[in-house]
Amino acid sequence: MIKKETSILQYFIDNGVLNDSNKDDVARDVYEEGKSWEEVLIEKTKEPEEVILKLIAKSCDLEFKEELKEYSVPVEFSELVSVSLARRRKIIGIGIDENVMRVATYRPFDFQSIDEISNIIGYDVEPVVASQKEVENLISRAYQKADGEFDSVMDDFSSDTLSNVLKEIEETEDLTDIANKPPIVKLVNSVIAKALKERASDIHFHPTENGMRIRIRVDGQLEDIQDIPSAIKDAVISRIKVRGKMNIAERRSPQDGRSTIKYADREIDLRISVVPTIFGERAVLRILDKSTALMSIEDLGFSENQRPTIENLINSSYGILLVTGPTGSGKTTSLYSFLSKIDAEKLNIMTIEDPIEYQLKGISQVQVEPKKDLTFSTGLKTFVRQDPDIIMVGEIRDLDTANIAIQSSLTGHMVFSTLHTNDASGAVARLLDLGVEPYLICSSVVGVIAQRLIRLLCPHCKEAYEPLEKELENLGLDKETIKDNPIYRAKGCEKCSHRGFTGRSVISETLVMNDTIREMIIRKESASAIKKVALKKGLISLRSDGIYKVIKGLTTIEEILQITHSDYGQS
Repeated sequence: MIKKETSILQYFIDNGVLNDSNKDDVARDVYEEGKSWEEVLIEKTKEPEEVILKLIAKSCDLEFKEELKEYSVPVEFSELVSVSLARRRKIIGIGIDENVMRVATYRPFDFQSIDEISNIIGYDVEPVVASQKEVENLISRAYQKADGEFDSVMDDFSSDTLSNVLKEIEETEDLTDIANKPPIVKLVNSVIAKALKERASDIHFHPTENGMRIRIRVDGQLEDIQDIPSAIKDAVISRIKVRGKMNIAERRSPQDGRSTIKYADREIDLRISVVPTIFGERAVLRILDKSTALMSIEDLGFSENQRPTIENLINSSYGILLVTGPTGSGKTTSLYSFLSKIDAEKLNIMTIEDPIEYQLKGISQVQVEPKKDLTFSTGLKTFVRQDPDIIMVGEIRDLDTANIAIQSSLTGHMVFSTLHTNDASGAVARLLDLGVEPYLICSSVVGVIAQRLIRLLCPHCKEAYEPLEKELENLGLDKETIKDNPIYRAKGCEKCSHRGFTGRSVISETLVMNDTIREMIIRKESASAIKKVALKKGLISLRSDGIYKVIKGLTTIEEILQITHSDYGQS
């Protein structure tokens, strides 16, 4: 056990390292200047680092390691603790014994850092002491090697390791023990690490008749990354359940869970869903990077010709601003971006979400809990009594929620919400279908933003080419229109993992309510008729915004044709 810091000073006095002439200087530097014991003792005593660290190790009943070159860093450490964090905290993993991770450090009195690493990796931590040189050399070796860990992890399962794991599984009755077997932990952690490295939004563990297929979704596209044997798929799902704090014994009912990990100095939330299928349980891990929740509307890709309009809508004093699009089109991320532009210190902002995807500073967020009668509509009714300035409703799903949102906006609140519609004008039709009276739509809705996500060309390998006339015609373009602007297509390189694309951007259309559109709503005219009039009034459609990004060299003709559809020759 590490002894309390109050005994350290006396220990070194008793061992002749400190004396009356320098003990006060040491205490002042530690307690007043905030320097570490190790740093100050080496500086003040002029003793070699190894001598001081050995004494520190002895004072704490810790082992001192003169060399670390024989040790390999466990993947459970390197996949969850970034290289920069390991260097800042001066800690590196050197082995696992049951549920205890052994770590080497030259700052054993830095209890806060040791506790932080323990929380990140999910293991109790047992420190050993080593020199700064040895710790830093091992960190460098470990993270140079880490890139190849996933490629080799399945080799372990095709050799003696698989046989050993299967034998242990057969002999183990406790499912938690199975889930904590080092090879299973290593496999799951390696998959998560690969997904994070590839910027995936989701990880799929899909059971099949003969095993389990692991897939990741990158820039909206599902990619197979590995098949694993049928004999270990239950152990893999159990490990995922342990991470999500679920009931691993329950295999016949759907379950949801959450987990938080640190990656490259970012805090990542994993939203986990497990559901039983005929071939076993299926798990999907949704990766929620908190840093993306605070992206500006510029970073999300909203075009400069629409940003002023969007910002005016965000700053409306009251009304409803709707963001529409299919599942996975980035609606919630856009709402978070809109909220981040508002000064939460001066306003009371409340959200009701299902689920809460990101935690926002200074904003009161409420999770829908149907079992506790906390729905969008009941939450909204409560919000009105909380004196809000701005309300965000995750989604308007029914007439009750729509009516309460409208009433809130009509009483001086600004309401942000989402709808599932293909375009901006379709939001009006959707509200009418729910049963909302036309005059209430006219009185409350200030604007609708429809959006999609498109893949962006890799800037390192995109190549210019001469598109065929048919390609241009399909997009509503001709050679004269693009004569001064090269058109690009995807190629693929190491920078983009040979996909040809890296990252995604919003394309959008922004419908602002005006008197003409309000009159059409009162007459219950169709969404297509409303869109025709809006286009004549200057609406930039999804297709037009996509064309703009093609001409800017950001994406491809094929991508825009696939993502958008044509209404009356334009979309």
